[in-house]
Amino acid sequence: MCEYLDRRQFLGAAVAASALLAIPTARCERASVHSVGQAVYATADLAVRAGPGLRYGIEATAARYAGGYIVDGPVSADGYTWWKHRFDDGTHGRLTGWAIQRGTDAAEVSRPATGYMVSDWYSNRSYGDHDRVDSTSDHGTPVLAARAGTAHTHYERARGNYVVIDHGGGYETLYCHLQDVTVSDGEDVSRYERIGTIG
Repeated sequence: MCEYLDRRQFLGAAVAASALLAIPTARCERASVHSVGQAVYATADLAVRAGPGLRYGIEATAARYAGGYIVDGPVSADGYTWWKHRFDDGTHGRLTGWAIQRGTDAAEVSRPATGYMVSDWYSNRSYGDHDRVDSTSDHGTPVLAARAGTAHTHYERARGNYVVIDHGGGYETLYCHLQDVTVSDGEDVSRYERIGTIG
């Protein structure tokens, strides 16, 4: 049976270069392999601790659906498997610390770039709905394809250089405000392939 992710779940798991637009997706297999570098999201409000174990204090709580990635682990302690995560939580900002494996799930998409989330899906904006996720990072930071698909390159005044990746099945991701684009229009790209840099 397939599990359908809503926009908040899907986008909470992926922070884009400057902007990532994605349509809700479906998944039919639960990704259960955790590893360093894996994009994840919190499946419930999740205690983030200073170290791997219950004896360490809670540094903060990552809100349900906060997106992030694994930076270290695993460590077995107190009957749990612990991984060190870096979360970009729209409520609490950037959180780094240890959390139990069963409190996160692997994301269907990867993080296109490192950076701090400055606005999430449908953040309050004076000009109306904001149907993307924004993050900030240094100019020239590599932007990677969140999933495999066919890249289409574009330019327009409002978005600057941007790439749309068609993942099939009606799903696309959009990467705006790129300093440069390193793929050709119509090129097939794999997950994690560099498609440009942050502008």
